[in-house]
Amino acid sequence: MSQTETIARPYAKAVFEQAVETESVANWIDFLEIASTFVSNEAVKEHLASASFMENFLVWFEQFLVESRGEALSEQERNFLNVLNQQGRMAIVPEIATQFKQLYYSAQNVCKATVYTALALDEKQKKELQATIERNVHREVVLDVREEPALIAGVRIEYDGMVIDQSARGRLERFARMLDESRN
Repeated sequence: MSQTETIARPYAKAVFEQAVETESVANWIDFLEIASTFVSNEAVKEHLASASFMENFLVWFEQFLVESRGEALSEQERNFLNVLNQQGRMAIVPEIATQFKQLYYSAQNVCKATVYTALALDEKQKKELQATIERNVHREVVLDVREEPALIAGVRIEYDGMVIDQSARGRLERFARMLDESRN
């Protein structure tokens, strides 16, 4: 587990508990996605450590938020950002968002599966893959499909701490390891 994950966990947990209590989970998912996009921007990332930049951060972010979702920061969102800003933790917003979604999926008994594909999948392929995973995990699955041309062909699926690698690259790597082991 990375240090960022460890640092982000209590923030994600606190925000999730508050969101459940106030029945605003969907709003927080939306807010955290937008905030993640904003702080992940290269131009923003390189200035997060600058005090003068951070003085104006909330103003700029609120403008971005209004453009993105059509409404300004709620008091709770503003407080959340102020706490992160005061503690110099604004850069971990993407990890907080990731962990928040994990908490949500867990609470809903939903499995999030990340699928890496060499080529884009059409909707039919995505639905078939989702149904296959759902049969294996016996619960609803949310797919996060990402193209990764380096796989050459096939897919690599990650869910519930498992990795199923059916990519050409994965097979070649396993074959290379077998050859290395047979030489020893």
